[in-house]
Amino acid sequence: MGYISFFEYKLGVDKEIIIISISAMGAIAGYFITHFLEIERKKLEEKTKLYRDLVSKLRIFMFLDKDSQFKIKLFEDTYYDSWLYISTSVYNKLLSYLGQYEVWQKAPTEENKKELNKKLISLMQAIRDEFIFDQKAKFKNYIFQ
Repeated sequence: MGYISFFEYKLGVDKEIIIISISAMGAIAGYFITHFLEIERKKLEEKTKLYRDLVSKLRIFMFLDKDSQFKIKLFEDTYYDSWLYISTSVYNKLLSYLGQYEVWQKAPTEENKKELNKKLISLMQAIRDEFIFDQKAKFKNYIFQ
């Protein structure tokens, strides 16, 4: 109230005009903050959807069958769609996983399989870290064949 009295006395501005001006500025600021938060929420929803699709499509590498070419095409589409929101950390881990998958595919040894699982677990943890602030999970990858 002291500031309002100061402005009224020094500038000759009516109290009601000052109060209305402050209220209007607060409403405008509130609108922009709400709008910004809505945009951020939509981005997070889209990122969540894209990561969910990416993780679901990664399963094609575990089960190669007669529909593999079609599934690989679906994975490629999801992979390129994810470029908009994927973080550098997750992207690097995804590339590392895909590179290790190529190694395992050429030489399907138990050692390469263990390394592939390590890369997958690292990738899943990086994705999880973007959404959940929690301790590290001890994921275990099962490949049923």
